[in-house]
Amino acid sequence: MKELVSLFLLLIVLAVSSCSSVTYIKGSDMVEDETQPPAGIVPGEYQNAASIIFLDKVSMDKDIVSCLEDRVKEHNPAQAFIPYNKFANTMFPDLPDREVPREQESLPRLLTDEKFHKDVLSWGVRYLIFVSGTTWKTQEADNWRCGGFPPSCIGFDSWHNKTRLTASILDLHQKETVADNIENTFEDTSWFAIALWLPMGFPSSTEFDSCVDMGNRLGKILLDRSKQ
Repeated sequence: MKELVSLFLLLIVLAVSSCSSVTYIKGSDMVEDETQPPAGIVPGEYQNAASIIFLDKVSMDKDIVSCLEDRVKEHNPAQAFIPYNKFANTMFPDLPDREVPREQESLPRLLTDEKFHKDVLSWGVRYLIFVSGTTWKTQEADNWRCGGFPPSCIGFDSWHNKTRLTASILDLHQKETVADNIENTFEDTSWFAIALWLPMGFPSSTEFDSCVDMGNRLGKILLDRSKQ
């Protein structure tokens, strides 16, 4: 009997997970094959382009980068973006990906090298956007009862979710940080329940909401600078 109950719960959870999960992916152009590094930037290929560096190596970083780019372009459709690994492959062609500098403190120091700065100008890359983010999930409720024949379960789970994003913008042409520690925090409660064999739930949207807000704020800043 316990095996049947466990199987029942597993099937329900898998079904709900498959239909309630939300993935924000721009398209196949965001999927990068790490075994084949992208070609470097051709001088003149871009003009005043930006590249987003996600400082936290988590599975959701491509989704966040895609979301941020889309929101920035809503404010400034002309804003071009370059995948950071393409930019890095141009800056550091002899370094493997794991050794390429990603720290917010190290890259500005490279701009003091005049040859490097001249190369940056010729590549047409103007902005590096550093993004850091964390999501916390805390379970608030866990109440389940299973039994009977055929086996069935009723119960309720809930979680408190909190997402925080921080961003800074480095102007490679002016060699200065034009926006530092832009931060937002979003919270909500997600839940999952089963009643009379019917699964129900409400997924968390803190990561999406945080990304949309941050993208809008970055878009306004870059739009204002494009008018200067």
